[in-house]
Amino acid sequence: MIISDEVHADIVFEGRKFNSISQFGYDNSAVIIGSPAKNFGLNSISNGYIYSDNLEIKDKVKATVSSMALDHGNAFTTYATIAAYQHGAQWFDEFLAYTENNRNWIMQFLENELPKVTFFEPEGTNQIWLDFTGLTLTSVELKALLTEKAKIALTPGTWFGESDENFYRLNFAAPLTQIQASFELLATEIEKLNR
Repeated sequence: MIISDEVHADIVFEGRKFNSISQFGYDNSAVIIGSPAKNFGLNSISNGYIYSDNLEIKDKVKATVSSMALDHGNAFTTYATIAAYQHGAQWFDEFLAYTENNRNWIMQFLENELPKVTFFEPEGTNQIWLDFTGLTLTSVELKALLTEKAKIALTPGTWFGESDENFYRLNFAAPLTQIQASFELLATEIEKLNR
């Protein structure tokens, strides 16, 4: 069975295209997970959906979700989801343009100011993976640099099964001024390491 998390499916940057797993013909073995949460900033409403053409898989997923008490909903959740999909196109288009601009600023800053910190260019989503290997710090030193000195909160790649402790994920769906301040402080702290 293949479970495809397509929560970020609509967050695709200019010149790119999202390809759903449903396009590849996995007969009766795919479950697609989606939600309005990422697209419309509705993370707190606890709403999502699954799609599968296999009723047995759907029933098993439904039973698991129910056993974890995650199958609840409320009127606010329902109406927020309907409103987002029916009236949120302009907001989403502006959000997508804003986050793409944030992504572009981050990539340009890293290339120009922090070339030892490499990255993987996101084609979509509002997250970028950063590789700090070029700084040649121990994992303890890197964590101290990021959290204590640069005051930047990143998600460690180890949370996702990555064994190399130099990889971190940054969510850039935030005000650009905050992102700029964080990266400028990070650059200042990295420069201090080289003295």
